[in-house]
Amino acid sequence: MNRLLNPFRYIAGTRALILGTIFIVATALLEWSGGVVQDGYLHYALKSVGFGRVLVADVVSWLLPTALLYVAGVWMSRSRIRPIDMLGTMAFARLLIVPTVVPMLIPAVQNVMMEIISNPMVVTSIPESSMLWLSATGIWATAWLVLYWIWSYNAFAVSCNVRGAKAVAVFVGVQIACTLFGGLIFGLLVK
Repeated sequence: MNRLLNPFRYIAGTRALILGTIFIVATALLEWSGGVVQDGYLHYALKSVGFGRVLVADVVSWLLPTALLYVAGVWMSRSRIRPIDMLGTMAFARLLIVPTVVPMLIPAVQNVMMEIISNPMVVTSIPESSMLWLSATGIWATAWLVLYWIWSYNAFAVSCNVRGAKAVAVFVGVQIACTLFGGLIFGLLVK
């Protein structure tokens, strides 16, 4: 169970960065092939844009919290923090974004989402089976997102040698900042 919740006791540094880079590029390829793009921090939209923009959005989504958490870790920790560990572990955590994106690539899910986006009142006329499918997709994505946040926190805690209430508060604060200010950055990237 510990390996599932905190793989960063076993993988870090260059190896984690190489694997994480592969996960980021693979996610971008999946998003691009399915007409999905990240238009906010951990928020996705159905929109066709070039692969370069999709990849840049995914890289920004990795680097933004990584940089903020690194700065916070340097401020909080008495240990010497290696940037390669922070970059690698945070990139490796992006593996968990892949399962959150995959359901959005299913045409049936995309169709229901587009119907709801184009006319929110159509929700009452969507077949129950489609709504169940969409609800299951939401539960699936939320479960993976929670595990992603656990991995990201553990990447921060292990790489910066921090823990406790202060570390959790800083991590939550960074996630909120990325969510609030990330929308501005992604708005410029994905026009």
